Amino acid sequence: MRKLESLQIMNCDEHHKAVLEAMRFPSSYALMKHLENELVDRLIAKVGLTREKLQVTNGTVSGLAFRLLLDFNMAIHDSPIPYSLNVANEFNIATHGMLGLAIASAKNLEEALGMATKFTPLINPAINATLQQGNTNAFCIMTCNSAFGSSRGVLLEISMMVLQQFLLQTQNNVRPEFLQFSHQTEFSSHYYEQYFECPVYFNSEDTCMAISTKNLNSHMLFHDKSTANVMQAHLEKEMDRYKQTTVPWTTEVEKYISMNLNDAQLTSKVMVSQYLNITPRTLTRKLSQENTNYLRLLEEQKLKVAKEFLKLTTKPISHIAYEIGFNDHQTFSRAFKRWTGISAREYRETSNQ
Repeated sequence: MRKLESLQIMNCDEHHKAVLEAMRFPSSYALMKHLENELVDRLIAKVGLTREKLQVTNGTVSGLAFRLLLDFNMAIHDSPIPYSLNVANEFNIATHGMLGLAIASAKNLEEALGMATKFTPLINPAINATLQQGNTNAFCIMTCNSAFGSSRGVLLEISMMVLQQFLLQTQNNVRPEFLQFSHQTEFSSHYYEQYFECPVYFNSEDTCMAISTKNLNSHMLFHDKSTANVMQAHLEKEMDRYKQTTVPWTTEVEKYISMNLNDAQLTSKVMVSQYLNITPRTLTRKLSQENTNYLRLLEEQKLKVAKEFLKLTTKPISHIAYEIGFNDHQTFSRAFKRWTGISAREYRETSNQ
């Protein structure tokens, strides 16, 4: 084990430092209960924190302090067991505050995963999570902000382990079909497979968890409709506030798309870049810094409006397709099924029951 005194503050360029300083993580994420008290005090003091600050209810720490703690913890870790396992075992539903309660009280796993991916930035702004549904499996795909450097792999592992804990809140005790990580690991894969109880692959094309589509209907153990509704309404407000303060480019792009959704030419990346008075390349870079991309924002807006039309109106599906910028309803139907795993007609029928 390297001596704590010999650990150096990581090298971080000014851009990444600014990105990290803007991020806020729950203080509960940085308590490090797996370490001895004296070592914890010395570690957190090294990044300018105190135990008292970390124990403040609803307190937060900056992304820079959080990354430093991760870097230092990884540097002193000398066990054959992956460091991420030590950290993940300190988490429970309560650790995630309102989001944890919302997930636990959701109707089923599909609803819980939807909230987990949508509201992740509120508790872990370094992670971008999306849920894609296929005929056989649904895939929860995660990426980590590049500002976290060498800590990205560990943060992705911890995030997937937290997701696994959410799965265990189902009545059927759902397990993943498999996991894959884009990074490499120095640890034996059997530790990960023992934790997730499924095959785990490293050095893959992307980082994702595969969940059998049939398990998405599995009911949550503590489902309570009124609690779920209250928690989700609160999270929606917090998410709006988060976007306005930390992801201004995403907010501006969403506003532009929503105003011009029915015109495919106006919602091209070139046109929105011109509207914002920047180049398409600059737009790509700025959205990437906010953990998203233009195609994702466009599809999210199309899906959001499509669901509203299907649920709240009796407009023919072919008309809805044109309303959100599709040239024909067949293309829209294929896209809707790719986004949700069910047809537009099925969504309309189930949402109006």
